[in-house]
Amino acid sequence: MTTQTGPALQRLMSLSLMGVFLSILLCAYPRIVSAGGEKIWELAGHDELARGELVQTLLSSRGEITKGFHQEKIDLDAVGMVWCAATDKNGTIYLGTGYDGKIYRIEGNKARLIATTDNLVVTDMLFSTDGALYLATIPSPTIWKLEQPDRIDPDAPVSAQVFAQLEPDTLIWTIAQNETTGIIYAGTGHEGKIWAIEKDGTPNLYLDTEEKHILDLLPVSEDTLYAGTSPNALLLKVTAPGSAFAVADFEGSEVKSIVPYKNGSLAVGVNEFTYPRKAPVKQPTTATSAVIVTSTAATSSLTKTSSKDKGAVYVVQPDGAFESYMEESGTHVVMLAIDTQNTLWAAMGDDGRIVSISDERIIREVANLEEREVMWIDAVETLSFAATADAGAAYRFSSSVAEHAYLSPVLDADNVAALGRVTWSSSGELTLRARSGNTITPDISWSPWSRPIAKETVVDVPAARYVQLKFFWNDQDAVLYSVELTYKPRNQRAVITQFNPDTPFTDTKGASRGEAGTSERTITARPGDENLKQLKLSWSVSNPDGDKIRYRLYYKPIDKKLWIPIFREDYRHSATHYTWPTDAVPEGRYHFKLTADDSIENPDSDTLSDEELSVPVNIDNHPPQIELLQFQNGRISGKIVDSFSSIGAIDYAVDGGLWLPVAAKDGMLDSRQESFQFAPEPALAPGGHVVAVRATDRSGNFSVKEIHLEIAK
Repeated sequence: MTTQTGPALQRLMSLSLMGVFLSILLCAYPRIVSAGGEKIWELAGHDELARGELVQTLLSSRGEITKGFHQEKIDLDAVGMVWCAATDKNGTIYLGTGYDGKIYRIEGNKARLIATTDNLVVTDMLFSTDGALYLATIPSPTIWKLEQPDRIDPDAPVSAQVFAQLEPDTLIWTIAQNETTGIIYAGTGHEGKIWAIEKDGTPNLYLDTEEKHILDLLPVSEDTLYAGTSPNALLLKVTAPGSAFAVADFEGSEVKSIVPYKNGSLAVGVNEFTYPRKAPVKQPTTATSAVIVTSTAATSSLTKTSSKDKGAVYVVQPDGAFESYMEESGTHVVMLAIDTQNTLWAAMGDDGRIVSISDERIIREVANLEEREVMWIDAVETLSFAATADAGAAYRFSSSVAEHAYLSPVLDADNVAALGRVTWSSSGELTLRARSGNTITPDISWSPWSRPIAKETVVDVPAARYVQLKFFWNDQDAVLYSVELTYKPRNQRAVITQFNPDTPFTDTKGASRGEAGTSERTITARPGDENLKQLKLSWSVSNPDGDKIRYRLYYKPIDKKLWIPIFREDYRHSATHYTWPTDAVPEGRYHFKLTADDSIENPDSDTLSDEELSVPVNIDNHPPQIELLQFQNGRISGKIVDSFSSIGAIDYAVDGGLWLPVAAKDGMLDSRQESFQFAPEPALAPGGHVVAVRATDRSGNFSVKEIHLEIAK
């Protein structure tokens, strides 16, 4: 028996077979990705956030911005530098300056001149147990004394009295007093000597080292004195006249600052400069400012730091074992201070910064002063005071201030761009405002700051090439982690600038195109690949002793506190990468933590570990849903809905052909719900057709829905 089929039934069978073929095609081939369209500007991680401006806020090495300090500048005469400072028992601060060798006393918000010397620079000061102020100067190797400096009338400044005179051609860099014996020690150059000055001003040679300079001294007991040297960067422990032991020999050029730390340890500021280590230091020839610049690495704070130079902070245990707590290139450590909470504070040269270093080695930039050199800092319960060179200035710090804010770097969209929704990851309450303009530096031509912008709403500022965001702290304990802004640059004509047969074209857009103060950390909103429901994690580790390292991975939702282990406790992971299946993880925004320890080869008592946090990561394995798909009046319309991620792309294909992009009905794909409407191009010929619509979210999840059409002749 032969079955006859009419034209309508034949077309229906063809449509069904075409649908099956189309479904197979969708699974077999990856999505075609367009480089154009919406982009996401992301601010996340320390390096990217550091491009912005901190206004009484702090940025940690983990990329977290918190409320910071207010700095108040002291009214001070025009001086070349404030080299040193000292605080009396009543909390009054005194300043030692250059290039005029004067002493100022801070009264309220004004520094008033109380004493002079006939020297170029006051290099160090200390208050003795009897309340007298002692000060050292260069180029004359003199220690001066001011009796009852708190009673000196600033309207009648006095001349400091000579207390002790050292050998000619000696430079006094540092002085310190043993509170038990009352002896004042002086660390000097060019011959690396330590002098002990008796109560009557008589100097006695205490130690003659093989170094060129003694840059800092720290008495810790009646018979123990620590000294930092140059040019070989030694930390010496001096226990008797003429007797010293090298506690540590650092890879550097100088030990610049020493402060007591926890449990008998020391925190040490070490600098490495580009001149060769173990080499002689250039000697001065005249008693001029050239002495300061050329005599020693101790005065590196007055010279331009090379990008090859490095400043570091180490914690040295009593047995001499030391560990790096901070290392930075292109700058150097001028001074360290420690507060009652065991927080370390470091004054940095060449870039005017002050940073804090926690016991967990989290580094926060506390201040970025307009002067290039931070010469002196003081901390009690927290950072309280700083003084600078280039030019001379003094600052007080406090946490009470009306405004704490973070000003983002300027986004360069490459062309005039429409702005979409903005969101951010934070804890606590923040207020966001925005502005836009067409000059790279914000000026009067930019729009005014917008009204407060709610999270996940459209940024309501004029379309322009550049945009900037500003966050304000409403909550004392608020923390800002990251920011995402969707934007859509106006399309530009493609121009072929190079054609090399058989050579792949290369996308040359990168950091080299960035202007100073702008950010180019952008992500194409359209996902580049299918979500494989796995997250690839990788890392690098410096392992100086070659022990086998055990790695542990943890994750948590960003707004939770409990870390969830990825590995079982009995599993030892030693590779520097791991691919984590995410199909069983609820959708959300997550932090990841990596720990590394040497417990495989060491007992528990000797095991050392470290940890690091990732930037926030989105996990979403649920595809968007296509709803209300219909064909009317030659146009196909519908709605896309996603439970977590924004919609990243809408495409359609006719009869198994190429995928073609579809625009959102409101002009931008930037939310979890998007409507669309389009007319297939070219116009559909009469007959049966299958039109497939594909919806993809920002996480690479996609779904496909078909509509079967019968176009009349």
